Parts: sequence; C-alpha cells; structure tokens
Amino acid sequence: MQQNKNALLVIVTGDVTMDWNIARHAHPSQEATEWTGEARSNLNWQYGSAALLAELITTMTKQLESDLPYTVKVISPDTPAQASFTLFNTCYVHSYAVWAQYRDKVPEKTERSEPHWRVERFLGLDLPSEGVAEHRGNPVPKRSANADIIVIDDSNLGFRNNKANWPEAISEPAHNVNAPWIIVKMSSPVAKGDLWSHLVAKVSDRLVAVLTIDDLRQSKIQVSARISWEKTAQELNWELTHNPEVNGLTNAAYCIVSFGTTGALLIPGRHNSGKKPTLLFDPLFMEGEWAPGKGMMIGKTSTLVASIVFQILLNRDAPDFKQGVQCGVTAMRHLQTVGYDGGTEPVTRLQFPTEGVISTLKNAEIPLAEAELQASTVKNSSQRLHWTILAASSHDSLESLSETIVLQGTKNTLKNVPIGKFGKLVTVDRQEIESLRSIQSLIGEYCTQKKERPLSIAVFGPPGSGKSFAVEQIALVANPEKIAEKTLTFNLSQFNDPDELINAFHQIRDIGLSGKIPLVFWDEFDSTLENKKLGWLRFFLAPMQDGKFQEGQITHPIGKAIFVFAGGTFPNVDSFMNLLSEEDLTQDLANKLANKKASPLDKKTIEEAKKIAKKLIKKISDAKVPDFISRLKGFLNVLGPNPQEDNKQNDPFYIVRRALLLRSIFERETPQLLDKDHQLRIDTGILRGFLQINKYLHGARSMESIVAMSRLGNRSHFSRSNLPPEKQLRLHVDPVKFIELLHKLKLEGDLLETLAKLNHLLFCKNLRKEKYVLGKITDEKTEPKTHSSLKPYACLPAHEKEQNRRAVRDIPNKLERFGYAMAPGRNNEADIVFPTDILEKMAELEHERWVKANMDENWEHAFITDKDNKLHTLLVKWDELSKDEKDKDRRLISESIPYMLRKAGYTIVKLSV
Repeated sequence: MQQNKNALLVIVTGDVTMDWNIARHAHPSQEATEWTGEARSNLNWQYGSAALLAELITTMTKQLESDLPYTVKVISPDTPAQASFTLFNTCYVHSYAVWAQYRDKVPEKTERSEPHWRVERFLGLDLPSEGVAEHRGNPVPKRSANADIIVIDDSNLGFRNNKANWPEAISEPAHNVNAPWIIVKMSSPVAKGDLWSHLVAKVSDRLVAVLTIDDLRQSKIQVSARISWEKTAQELNWELTHNPEVNGLTNAAYCIVSFGTTGALLIPGRHNSGKKPTLLFDPLFMEGEWAPGKGMMIGKTSTLVASIVFQILLNRDAPDFKQGVQCGVTAMRHLQTVGYDGGTEPVTRLQFPTEGVISTLKNAEIPLAEAELQASTVKNSSQRLHWTILAASSHDSLESLSETIVLQGTKNTLKNVPIGKFGKLVTVDRQEIESLRSIQSLIGEYCTQKKERPLSIAVFGPPGSGKSFAVEQIALVANPEKIAEKTLTFNLSQFNDPDELINAFHQIRDIGLSGKIPLVFWDEFDSTLENKKLGWLRFFLAPMQDGKFQEGQITHPIGKAIFVFAGGTFPNVDSFMNLLSEEDLTQDLANKLANKKASPLDKKTIEEAKKIAKKLIKKISDAKVPDFISRLKGFLNVLGPNPQEDNKQNDPFYIVRRALLLRSIFERETPQLLDKDHQLRIDTGILRGFLQINKYLHGARSMESIVAMSRLGNRSHFSRSNLPPEKQLRLHVDPVKFIELLHKLKLEGDLLETLAKLNHLLFCKNLRKEKYVLGKITDEKTEPKTHSSLKPYACLPAHEKEQNRRAVRDIPNKLERFGYAMAPGRNNEADIVFPTDILEKMAELEHERWVKANMDENWEHAFITDKDNKLHTLLVKWDELSKDEKDKDRRLISESIPYMLRKAGYTIVKLSV
C-alpha cells in the first residue's frame, strides 16, 4: 500500500472524566460489613470518556501504521498531567468505581483462571462545582480546523451544549468532498442538544452515531430484551424509524446501536435509504449473556468506536462499518476477559489495557453472524412473527438443512442463525425460542423474589410434544442453585378424589423446607373430576392465590414453589382461552358440527352451535376457569415434532424441530452411529422417512421408540435391515407412508441427467417408429411428418433439456401416488406391469403435468406447433387428445419409465404393509 506523505488529521474531543478506581483486595473470610486490618484497597485514577478514546485511537494509529494508506495525526483534548491532578480538583467530572479480582471458570477444567480486575460496583459521578460549569468538557485547541475525522464523546456532561468548547472543525466543518467523518459516541438522552442539531444541519451525510441499547432504552421506547434477536431488532428498527423521541438518529448517515459483546444493529440513515438495516449477532448468546465471568467493564463502547474509526482510516470513501462492528466486538470481548491491567508495582495501579485491546482489534476474528433486517411498518404487526433469520438465511430448502443437522449436528450446521439452548433442549424455531426465553425469565425473576406463594405456569402441547422435558430444562438454566433437581409429577387423571391432593401438597412442602424451590408438574390438569370437565381447577385456586392448603381444620403454608399445569386435551393456549369467549366457542363448535354432518356452514348449524356454547360457558364458569386463568403468570406452547394442525401454513419449521430432536436422540441413545468426526452413519431413505413422515402418532415418544425398536445393538451404520418390522411401525407412524419415503429416491446430479438423456432417447425412438424426421417445426400433417426435437440430447436447447429433467423428477411422485416406489434393481428382475386403471390415471397425470409446466412458462394452445413463439397443439385437456397422443403417454408409463430406470440400475417395486 503506497504511503501518502500528507498526514490525515483526527480530532478527538468531547466530555472528559477522571476515573477513580478503587481496587479492593478482599480477605477470603471477610464479610462485606466487617472491619479487619487484613483487608487492603488502593486508589488511582486515569482519564476517561474523550481522553480514553484519544488514547485508544492514538495507540491504534501507531500499532496499525503499516496497514494504513497514509500517516495519521491525532489531536487529543487538553488534560492536566497526572502528577498535578488531585481528587479535589473541581474543574472536572470525577467518576468512581470499586474493582475486584475475579477468577473465571475454565471450560472442561476444575481449576479457575488467573484473577482478572473488573468493576464490582459503580459508585457514580461527582460533577464540577456550579461556579466552574463552563469548564465541563475539555476542548482541543480552538483553531483545529479542516479535520478528516472528528470523534466526539458526548456523555451529556456539558460538552453538547457548551458551544464555546467546540473546535472550529465542529463549528465550521468543511463541506462536499472535504467534509470530515464525524463519529459521535452518544449517551442518554440521545439525539438531543445543540451539538446534535448542529451536526445534523451541517454534515448529516458524514455523521455516524454510536450508542448502547441501554442508553436508548432510557428514552421513551419499547424494545424487548433476551426474547429473540428477531424481535429485538425489529422493535428497535421500528422505534428508530417512527418514534419521535429517537427517530432523529436516522438523520445521521449511519446509526450503530451496540448490544455489548454480543452484537449490534447497523441502521443506514435517510441519506442511505436504499440500504437495509443489518443485525450483527451472536447465534448462541443474546445481549448480556456473553461473559467469561462475573464483573463489569469500563471502556467497551470506546473500543467499538475505535474500531469504527479504524475502518474509516482504511477506506475513507467507503468504510466497512460491518467489519468495524465485528472487530470491535472481538476487542470488547478481549477487554471483558482480561480486565484492567493491575500493574507490576507492589501497589495496584489499574489501567485500561490499551495495547492488548488494539492488538486484538487488528487481528480480529469474525464472531458474529449477519442478517439483513425485514422492517415492519406497523408497531404491533403480526408480520414480525413471520420473519425469521433461519428462513432468510436458508438458501437451500429446509429439508436439505434438516438432513444436514441430523448428519453433522448443530455445531457445524447452524452457524448463522439464532440458537436457543436451554440445557439439553435446543431449538432454532423463533416462536419456540421466544416462548422458552419468556418462561426462563419469569422463573429466574421469581427465584430472586421473596414471595411465599407459588408461581403458576400453564404448558400446552399435543401428547408426546415434550412438555415436561421443556420445563425441566428451562428450570435447569433459570436458577439451578435454588430450584430442586428432582421434579415432582402428579397426573391428575389418575387421582380419584380431591383429598389426594393433600399428600401431594405435603411432598411439595417437604422440599421447600429443605431450602430448595420445588418444581411441580400437574399433568393433565384439564381432565375430568366426577364427570365434570375441568373439575380439578377449583381445588387449586387457594394454593395458587394464597400459597396455602387446607387439611381438616389446619391451614398449611406451601411456601415458594413452581406449579406447572400441563394440558392433556388442549394443543395450545388459544384453544384453552377460547373457552372464555362465547363467540370463539360458537365458531369452533359450528365448524365441528358442519364437518360432522359433511354439510356447509349454514344459519341452522350456527344457531345450534350457539345453544351448545351457552350451556358450555355456564359449565366453564362453574368450573372456575376464569378464576384459574387469572392466577396464571405465564404460559408455554410446546410445538413438538409434528406440524401444527391448525396452523400448517405458518409452521414450516417442524422439519427442523424434528431434525434437532432426532440428532439429540442419536447422540444420546446410539453414539456408536457417529464416526470420529461426529458424522452420523445412516441410510438416506431412513433419514428421509424420519424427517418427512406426515405425523408421529405419539410425538417425540414415537421418534424415540422407533430408534429403540430398531435392531442397532453395536452396529455402526443404521441400514434399512435394522428397522423394526413394518407392522410394528404401525404403533408410531403410518407404515405405508414411511416405507414410501424409505424407497423414494431424490433425483439430482448425475442420476437425474442420465435419466433425462434416456427419457429423450426413448422419445426420439418412438418418433422414428411413427415415421417422423427432423424438421424446423413440428408438423404431423406434412409428408414425411417433422419434429423439431428429433435430435441428440446434447443439441437440445436449454429449456427442452429442462423439460426432460422435469419429467424425470416427477417419476417418484407418480409412483408414490399409487403405492409404488423406485428401488435399486436386482439381476433378472422382471419389469413391473401396472394394472390398466392405474396405467390410465398415471398417463393422464403425466399429460396434466406437462401442460401445467408449459402454461407456467407462458405457452399457449395453437393448431400448429411453433416452439419459437411458445405455441403447441397439445396444450389441451386429456379428453381432447387423440388416441395416438394418449398412447404416447401410456407407453411412457408402461414401457419408457421401467426401461430407463432399469438402464440406470433401478426398478419399480409395489409397496405393501
């Protein structure tokens, strides 16, 4: 890179703080309020805010000099020498923090790391005296003009509204090609004050705002935290676009909202309206979750700003801000991990680890995934739920992705999508992640409160969906130290009398008295009692509300507990809540009555449904359903491995849920099937059957059972001969469909091309039998008859080659529809003969497929075929074809398909169970 002799000028200015660091050396046996002469503390200070930023950028330009296309001069704020500075200097803002040493857990090791200095507690700020308020913010020399980059630390400590301290480079910035890049590190309140208004008016097209999500949340905005990356990003983008409290940030060229060490949202401003916002995120961690150990850190956002400046230095015309975020997060993680430098002197002197941070920034890895954001124009739009990073990033089909998950595991497959990991439960479904995280947060918050009554949660899902497993895993990660390890489970459908609940409540009490919070699973809470639907609910009202139960004349406290009510008859919370709405209940009953009668939904059916609904509402009220629901603090819908019956269109990710569950089963139950690289050894047909079967009769239990029933033993490969007998499969899946999937071949690559060539070869052979010759157009009325496709496959135009491939791809579909499948051929095996009625239906289907494929490409019917103008005589219904044309399709099914499959090494088999 050629060096430019002209130095590039960087000005760093803004608010300056004096950061006083109290290093606390705690004695191991010392209590927080206990005095002991053995405890030690040291006090020292360093520059913060704009001065720290200047130090970072100065060190960076020196370390990275060889990477830059020009020399760089950095002008820093005026600051006093450390030797002349005292704690009582009233001209500056003083910041105070208590620091402690933390030893982090080292993965896969019992011993902890070396101690790292991190912030234990922030003590706050000491602002300058009223009489010297004009000294707030330390300016660079006033005559610093014509800067190339200006970096401003706006901590809302006076600089933003003190124009007297602004250098000329800010007061009168250059315009057009000479305009400087201005990076503003902003604190709350954001996009406010004289400085921001001035910059927007003068240099908005070169203005970059960098701020944290915590500062932004102090404004009047609503942005969720730790629910899902998609939800957080879409809500944040909506607020920045539409909320007048903060949408002034979009007047900048770019706005970067930092989520700390886990990511950022890069939002192009109004000057870059053609660009989409980009979410940079850690797939495994949400904001605040990535941390090597305990303790907080000062200077993370300054590190990010330094990384942004570095990218501008590398390319002033088109800085790579995404790379700036990536490198910045890597350096922030280094800072959070190593902590402040304690020095080598006998007395601790805490200092920002500038050299190490900049070195890491230079050699940064790429820790974050990236996703272009799908914006929502309505704040509470349900459209938000439909956008998922998984769907947007799956360039291949979900089917292909699911196969790779099972074969290779999540670590090597799901690198660029958010992963929800809750103990042994892993999911990538956005709806599941949001539900699970919400319940995790609810349980975690409850464990820290002093409330002595149970936390009540309802869990819904079809049988075998894994309701109890999901809740156990959430509790495990929410607070494993306080929640009892063993779950208490009581199936109410097996209870005969409400008095049996007393023994259950005593068991719960016993665990609570041991100091742990019991996790209690009330299974099938919606079962009947004394022939009354939902009859058990009224017996839980007092324990849920007051945390007490009655035994004779004695009232016993239950104490803290987590009650999980698992439904057995309601697949989701909506179906349960509909019990409270006469309108919804009527509609649901009317639909069921119409289906039962196999008649349209008429007025008479609706009136009948209304009468039934009124009676049910009365029973529901008597069963205390409204009172029960009012005591619930949350709910969870567990989706399970089957597609949602009432929402199939919006549940495309069921196949991914199956893949994650299946991989987990193989890792847990049959580890011998994994090779040294953790690749699963399994027949492709079996894998297809597991993933694509229409329904598991007993949910996840059926998947586990089929693996357990298979004769795997110590085998290292799961082959078709290991499967249980077909009749045994009937317990868990539709055996006919499973076997169909087992034999179904995926036609692609060389096999597809081989069969396409054979298909065309047989087509030409039949044409020659009918005395056709090659002609420019297809015309059966000439003598001799001509056909434009009577040529070698290699000479066909691209669209005709694709027509042959489409015909071949559809072979398995036609066979499957009538109970046949492709299978590897054996020697001396005779071709199958289709019954006449099936042959006729297959031939008709082939013609309909051909017509649809051509119509989709805008072909039209004509009395003379003209391929150049997309006209064809055969674009008519099956009944309108001549006998000769129908015979062509019949021969394709009865002769051509078996012949070309045999040539390719395959045959057709009849499936039976």
